[in-house]
Amino acid sequence: MKEDVLVIKKKNGTQFKVKVAKRARNSYSEALYQNTVNIRDVKQLAQMLEDLRVMFDAPIEKAVKEMKKDKFSYW
Repeated sequence: MKEDVLVIKKKNGTQFKVKVAKRARNSYSEALYQNTVNIRDVKQLAQMLEDLRVMFDAPIEKAVKEMKKDKFSYW
């Protein structure tokens, strides 16, 4: 069974590369979505999340609500 997987790789400084691909066993297919995002640019982050919501029906709103509950704090 193949599933959509979000792969994030740090590029340099404040940029990271995001791609969504199908995962099967230990490999990935061609990227279904690919973007390079500056993590300090709120508009780029918002656009990436909107792309994921529209293209893959990702539950972005639910994820933000979970994050706001402060359950996932590293501190």
